[in-house]
Amino acid sequence: MPRQYVAVSATYCLGMVGMRVPLTPLEFLERARRVFGPLEAVADGERRFTYAELADRCHRLAALLRAQWCAPGDRVAYLCGNTVELLEAYYGVLLAGAVLVPLNVRLAPAELQFVLDDCEARLLMVHPTFEEAAAGLQGRRRRGRRYRAPTSTTSPPSTRTRCASCSTPVAARAGPRA
Repeated sequence: MPRQYVAVSATYCLGMVGMRVPLTPLEFLERARRVFGPLEAVADGERRFTYAELADRCHRLAALLRAQWCAPGDRVAYLCGNTVELLEAYYGVLLAGAVLVPLNVRLAPAELQFVLDDCEARLLMVHPTFEEAAAGLQGRRRRGRRYRAPTSTTSPPSTRTRCASCSTPVAARAGPRA
């Protein structure tokens, strides 16, 4: 006798008939904090964070971006490997109302420069691992918007900061708002 299959949605199977709520990335972050708060969310080497800690770190990053560097719609470029800082950027930059531009760490400096100029990045955040790669990048002015790339590790204290969500040093510079 041939088998007959009936298509049943996952929401029906889970007893949530009629529950249709869009899950945007920011809603996902807040839902994960509420539902899974004390559970481990991220493992990055020896560093481990719960969902609640991850959400707090993302909100602190967003507050720093809004307070010091970014306006809604600005592009924030990140030169960072697959670390917890990049995960936080995916949420924190969105929470700040900006647009995240993750940069491929395997690109040559000229290619990175092209991406930064093309997207009109307002801010370039650089993980300490990639400070040397970012040292040659030049801030450009294009269509009234400007960013300044980080300088070397000898930058003045005003241009070097620690990540808002942790103690990781981050080189970040931004030009005046357009």
